[in-house]
Amino acid sequence: MNRYAPPQRRRRFAFIDRIGMRTATNLVVVILVVSASVIIALLIYQTLLHENEFVVVYREIESVEDTDVAGRTVERRLTTIEAVSEMTRLELVLPILAVQNLAILLGISFVALYRGQRISGPVYRMSSDIRKAISGERRVRIVLREGDELQELSQRINSLLTALDAADHVPGSP
Repeated sequence: MNRYAPPQRRRRFAFIDRIGMRTATNLVVVILVVSASVIIALLIYQTLLHENEFVVVYREIESVEDTDVAGRTVERRLTTIEAVSEMTRLELVLPILAVQNLAILLGISFVALYRGQRISGPVYRMSSDIRKAISGERRVRIVLREGDELQELSQRINSLLTALDAADHVPGSP
């Protein structure tokens, strides 16, 4: 019989666990606050310093016409440039900032969920195994996945559980 308990099947994603969800939520809130402060700073910059300054966006339009020159049909290429619209600098930059902030938010949220699982998974496993040991089940050992955080702590808890098992088997002990 294997001395260590087989690894239990755990939940796969951190957003199921409370610890991972709390960490991810805090990170998302921080990112949203920073993004909102950048947008507010841009609004203040726009209104105070460049109130009447506009940016004109131009579009280049190419067209091809068939023209008759000396009895031959020749393609004539025309290029015209027209102003699309006048807009403030903020109207030009704000959509780009919004998309960029959304991409950063999604990327950091993914990393937070992934990294949160590497911590919340072992905490969940240690908690459930310690609960089993407290309820009287012997020979319980914490087995973590490779790459999980808190490996050293799980080894120390396993040493403690081994010492408690040994103390229970000492002759003359209560």
